[in-house]
Amino acid sequence: MSVRILLADDQDLFVEGLRSVIESRAHDFRVVGVACNGEDAIRKVHECKPHIVLMDVRMPGIDGVEATRRLHATHPEVKIVMLTTYDDDDYVKRAIRNGAIGYLLKDVPPDELFNAIRTIRDGSFVLPETLASRLFETSQGVYHGGTSTKDIPEWYYDLSRKERHILRLIAEGYDNSEIAAEVCLAPQTVKNYSSEIYARIGVHTRAEARRVAGALLKYL
Repeated sequence: MSVRILLADDQDLFVEGLRSVIESRAHDFRVVGVACNGEDAIRKVHECKPHIVLMDVRMPGIDGVEATRRLHATHPEVKIVMLTTYDDDDYVKRAIRNGAIGYLLKDVPPDELFNAIRTIRDGSFVLPETLASRLFETSQGVYHGGTSTKDIPEWYYDLSRKERHILRLIAEGYDNSEIAAEVCLAPQTVKNYSSEIYARIGVHTRAEARRVAGALLKYL
C-alpha cells in the first residue's frame, strides 16, 4: 500500500519541486494533496486522509506548529513531520511537544528524506543528528532557552507516538481499561504495550512508570 502524503508549505516552487521528486523517485509514496497554510492543512487532512503530513513551520495565518497541535488532537493517527529551513531550538521543542513525530530540514537529500518517511511510517521518531546532539544530550545537561535538557532520557525518542500517549495516560493515573477506551485498543493490547514500555524505560511496576513519566509530562 502506498504511503499517502500531504504537503503543507506556502512556497509554491518548493512544494512543486518536492512533489515532483517524490512522485518520480519514490514509488511507494503518493502525494494526495497540497496545503498552503496551517488552516488549509487541517482541512486537507480531513479531506485527503493522508498517512503522513510534511509540514512547514512558518506559514501565514495558523503556522505549522499550531496546526500540528490541532491535528494531533483530532487526528492522532496521522504522523506529522516538520520539514523546514528553521533549526531553531524553540521550534523543534514546540513541534515535538505538539505531536510532531519528526523534524527535518529542507536541505535533506531526497534519499534521506525518503528513508526518514519510511522510518516514520513504521512508527519511529526522526530527528537529524545535529539537532539531536544539540538539544537532547542528556549527559551534558545542556540548557537551551532557559530549559534544561538533562531530564530528557534517551529512551524517550525510541518510543513511538502511541507508546508516548499510553505512557502519558499511565502518568495521569489511567488504568488499562481506561487507556484502552482512550486509544481505541483492547485492554490486553494496552497491557502488552505497557509491558514493552516498562522494559524500555527500565522500570518493573506501574508506580515506577508513573514516577518516571510524571517528570516528563510536558514532553509526552
